[in-house]
Amino acid sequence: MTGSAGFAKTVAIKQLHASFAEEPAIVSSILDEARLASRIQHPSVVATLDVVVDGADILLVLEYVHGESLAKLLRATDAAPPLAVVNGILASALHGLHAAHEATTETGEPLGIVHRDVSPQNILVGADGLARVLDFGIAKARGRLQTTREGQVKGKLAYMAPEQIRLGEVGRATDVFAAGVVLWEALTGERLFAGENEGHVMMKVLEAPIPPPSSRRPEIPSALDDVVMRALDRDPSKRWPTARDFALALEASGPIAPASQIGGWVVAAGHDALEERASRIAAIERTGVDQAQRRAHAADLETRTDAGLPPAEVTRTETRGLSIEASATEPPQRRRRGLAFAALVGAIGVASAAAFMASRPEQKPAAPSPATSNAAQAASSAATTLGDADPRAQASVFPSPSSTAGASAPQPPRPGIPPRPQTAAPPASPTPTAAPASSKPFYRFE
Repeated sequence: MTGSAGFAKTVAIKQLHASFAEEPAIVSSILDEARLASRIQHPSVVATLDVVVDGADILLVLEYVHGESLAKLLRATDAAPPLAVVNGILASALHGLHAAHEATTETGEPLGIVHRDVSPQNILVGADGLARVLDFGIAKARGRLQTTREGQVKGKLAYMAPEQIRLGEVGRATDVFAAGVVLWEALTGERLFAGENEGHVMMKVLEAPIPPPSSRRPEIPSALDDVVMRALDRDPSKRWPTARDFALALEASGPIAPASQIGGWVVAAGHDALEERASRIAAIERTGVDQAQRRAHAADLETRTDAGLPPAEVTRTETRGLSIEASATEPPQRRRRGLAFAALVGAIGVASAAAFMASRPEQKPAAPSPATSNAAQAASSAATTLGDADPRAQASVFPSPSSTAGASAPQPPRPGIPPRPQTAAPPASPTPTAAPASSKPFYRFE
């Protein structure tokens, strides 16, 4: 995703398949998901950044997380992950789930969100060591546009709570049970409710005895067993009352790995997939760099806040290790024109001042001084330079001959009066003397 000013950010896009675009129920479900997720503000929930509806295309713009789902990470390892890593991942996900349960409307009314599909596939663990809950597509909430049809069960059977299968009351405890199943499987490396078909799975969820995790992994402490088994109680009233209470009990039952340790486990377990995805993202970003540079250069001239500074300034936008530079510099030809014009104006000023002093009544015109000659030469050179830079500038550079004839024409000597020696002009009197009416200097000094 690239902005008009050259700002770029990698995002994840969730697109509705074209074959479902004509199904009002599915479209409203996607829009509901975006609306609900936008109300959940927590680092352990994948953020929804935008919704784009363009004709039949519906796109959910989501935060991109460089990581893998917990389901893929568990399948990628031969042995069960360390207890501290499992505890850290589930505790983080439970805090995000609690934030979803506590989400409110714009007016502060509780939304009553229930995820109803908490599973290893919907827990994304990043290389930064943070677990995030995602996919609120079938979440139940107050005021949701798309509701579950009568007799329809949504979710994955192996992670459903008994009351969800029986179409009974669904609440926070339903998500707590599903999170307990995920925790049990992550600790043991086995499926809790596995069956040959859907009916077999349903019967196990409803009636099969649930063994403690330590029966599969003896090093699991009894305190952790108690936390898991309370979450898996078939009576909703006996489970942890909130996901936050579940997370706090889990954190108190044993060691919790820091984010750095969890991130290291994610990178080791999902190394190949993460490397392949990083290469694809790098290729996409390199492809868009040229276009982003052009947009950054154009927007830089419109959005600058450094007015008055030299023109050769650099604006830089950095994102994900990429830097885009746009430099606005003044063309060399324009600089040469400006310098030539400045020299020309200065030379004209010096020549005009000398002509004015020579036109005073009490003085005879003196031979041009070296300074005046140098000024005339500078004016001629400047005019030539300016003319070379732009032929259109040769006209109307100097005043017309009629306007300066009285000031620049040499005066003949008077009969019988010897010429006065060429000396420096005396200082001007305190009272200015007006120039004759026939004299029209380029500048008038008053």
